[in-house]
Amino acid sequence: MIETALIVVFAFALGASVASFLNVVADRLPAGGSLVEPPSHCPVDGHVLKPYELVPVFSYLALRGKCRVCGSRIPARVPFVEFLGGVTFAAIGWRYGVTLDALLLVVTLSFLLVITIIDLEHKLVLNKVLM
Repeated sequence: MIETALIVVFAFALGASVASFLNVVADRLPAGGSLVEPPSHCPVDGHVLKPYELVPVFSYLALRGKCRVCGSRIPARVPFVEFLGGVTFAAIGWRYGVTLDALLLVVTLSFLLVITIIDLEHKLVLNKVLM
């Protein structure tokens, strides 16, 4: 029982972190930007985010949905996708444990999540994501 709880907690944290990166992918790929450079930053004033501003879901809540420097709104999609990723990974961890099936599911669902975000926002399904 404790082992399963630890798997679920770890899977949630991992899923939220992966989903945070998928938000970056969904923002930068349609614009033709790099996934590596520049580091995570505010799209309005350009300041580079500090590590404590990058903690999935919790940073959004702590910052009350606004940039720490300029006060611009952080899109609600950001914590929603992070939470969805965390819950999805946690559910897979709970059901399948640490198995190859779980790994295949989280990889597949990660691709589907980024494709869905880009499609909903830009009406595109990019070959870069599919190949």
